[in-house]
Amino acid sequence: MHLDGALRTGTLFRFAEEQGRLSPGETLETFDDRVRAAPGCTTLEEFLKPFDLLGPLLSAKGTMVRAAHEVVVDLHAQGVIHAEPRFAPSLMTSPGRSVDDVVDEALEGLRRGIAETGMSAGLILCIFRAGSPEDAASTVRAAIRRRDHGVVGIDLAGPEACPAAPFLHAFRMARDAGLGITLHAGEACGPENIAEAVDAFGATRIGHGLTLWKDPALLARIVDADVAIESCPTSNIHTGQVRNLTEHPFRRYLDAGAALTLSTDDPALSRITSCSEWAACAAAFGLDRNDFLTLNRNAIRHAFVSPGVRAALERRLETPT
Repeated sequence: MHLDGALRTGTLFRFAEEQGRLSPGETLETFDDRVRAAPGCTTLEEFLKPFDLLGPLLSAKGTMVRAAHEVVVDLHAQGVIHAEPRFAPSLMTSPGRSVDDVVDEALEGLRRGIAETGMSAGLILCIFRAGSPEDAASTVRAAIRRRDHGVVGIDLAGPEACPAAPFLHAFRMARDAGLGITLHAGEACGPENIAEAVDAFGATRIGHGLTLWKDPALLARIVDADVAIESCPTSNIHTGQVRNLTEHPFRRYLDAGAALTLSTDDPALSRITSCSEWAACAAAFGLDRNDFLTLNRNAIRHAFVSPGVRAALERRLETPT
């Protein structure tokens, strides 16, 4: 789940008001249309359009504290017990506000949310494919400095057609420092990107992995290696990768024994919640209680957490209150 794609409209409206970014006469209702994907959205370009505004709104000092805090509170209200929101701090810098400043704000917001809710949470920092290797190295160095203070992993996100190879050194730095590795791969491009993510980058989790089914040998290898697939079905419809849930390979992956998980990607943009996504997928893929437990056990097993936190999450899942 992308932190910047999970924010309350009211909070974003307040940021826009404070920063003078509202159009003349703009209301909360009309503003909502600017920070959400258009109804019936079926292309990646349409889906990502709100980020043209979200990035600048979150580049102001202090915004990430409130944003991260509210995301944890909102997830807790949906029954989530652990979250690892991600975002690209290099896209939210501004004069006098460095990558380190942005990450520290987000961590402070996470800590406030954790204290308020009792949830556990960690932060994943994204490297942007369309960015520079220098920005990537800066992000990884910021992550390493905060490895014991809430940053748990590194992700590669953005236009998948942009090559991943220029960022290999940054990911090796992250992996050597003990950070979790996940890459967006096999969403808009083919399974060869998934193979690269696992074999070259050392990813233990794959964002989307939508085209993995096209390479049965690779799917079998991913299953055997217990690499997690962070599936986000509704988002895949909104970005035009599948036409509907019936076409989605979710059930195929689950039946193949893949370490499949269910996530929301950008829930605010998609106008969904964790609860609504579980309900929609339960209906579309015929998920029962055992499937629910399997998906959540997969998620806990692949969470970027310490063994103690993992054991606590397992206990909460198996003995819910």
